[in-house]
Amino acid sequence: MSFDNIEYIITVAKEHSQSRAADQLLVSQSTISQYIRKVEKELGVKLFERNGNQLVLTDSGKIYLSGAESALALYEKALDDLRTSNVARRKQIVIMYNPSLIPQMRKVLTDYISTHKNIFVSTLSGPAEIAKEYLMNGMADIAVLPTQNLYHAMLEYIPLWEDELQLAVPMNHHCAAKFMQEGVCFDDLSEDFFILNLPESYITHHSEQIFREYHFHPVSYCDIEDLKTARNMVMNGRGIAFLPSSMHQGGDYRAFSFNPPARFYIVIGYHKNTILKTETRELINQIRKCRLV
Repeated sequence: MSFDNIEYIITVAKEHSQSRAADQLLVSQSTISQYIRKVEKELGVKLFERNGNQLVLTDSGKIYLSGAESALALYEKALDDLRTSNVARRKQIVIMYNPSLIPQMRKVLTDYISTHKNIFVSTLSGPAEIAKEYLMNGMADIAVLPTQNLYHAMLEYIPLWEDELQLAVPMNHHCAAKFMQEGVCFDDLSEDFFILNLPESYITHHSEQIFREYHFHPVSYCDIEDLKTARNMVMNGRGIAFLPSSMHQGGDYRAFSFNPPARFYIVIGYHKNTILKTETRELINQIRKCRLV
């Protein structure tokens, strides 16, 4: 018996809906539906029946639910006893993200750890492409990363928010007034100093796409690792940079959109073949609730 799958039926019974249960458990509705049909076929009874827009337990379903909850409670108590006696190792979640792009993650993880004493959260830092490799190779459980495409052949993406890459210039930049009226024109920036991210970063990859679209290559530039440093350099008049719009709050500089806007998403990613454990789902839901912004 899979105790992860027992939660499917328990959650549907509480939510009276397969779709709401699927959203809470971070699985597809079809996964839950297939599991319920499988159990009903094995038992030869119906567990749920429809009452208007809600799914309600049948008498057989109530008996099954009572037994499932008892079995799950016994299982969880056994796990707690093992943890108390130090027989079992602490559970571990490996999460990867870029602190430069998502600095708010530290507080989210601190809050999670404070309420999950039995979980060891291991954090890895790296750009989006490396995070994807780690997820696909089983070296990380989840990752918070930027992406332009919400579909991936091997990874599942949960969108957190939509962001936009913009051109950030000092307040007194010679093109600020013109760009505000006419939009960004790279022909006016041939003499400017660009502050770029490291070559393997997502921001650099997206910036290079913009350069190609505008048929432009910066003459003078530097590569730095930290977007926060780039932001500070722009505010101090030391160059111009590509920065996410989510970083602009309180920034003493001008930021301009491209045409069309250079939009992207911040997502939580995990391997499509992964069955998310309860503690991992709780972390994902805590990240989704905070949204990091």
